[in-house]
Amino acid sequence: MREKPSVLHTVLDAEDVRALAEFYRRLLALVYRPGDEPPTDAARRRERAPRRRRRSPAAAAGRGGARGGSAYGS
Repeated sequence: MREKPSVLHTVLDAEDVRALAEFYRRLLALVYRPGDEPPTDAARRRERAPRRRRRSPAAAAGRGGARGGSAYGS
């Protein structure tokens, strides 16, 4: 057995992992494989946007929905 602990792995953590990955990609002059490119700015905005719940056509028309009643309890 070893008397002293040793470091086996290095872990890099960040709040913005995409930016960290992009930093090291540029630093090491790496290129993306076809199909592995990062999302475009528009796709990133869609990922960050709050998700909206979609209403069924019946609920939108005021006929309730899957539950059979309105959202207001009548």
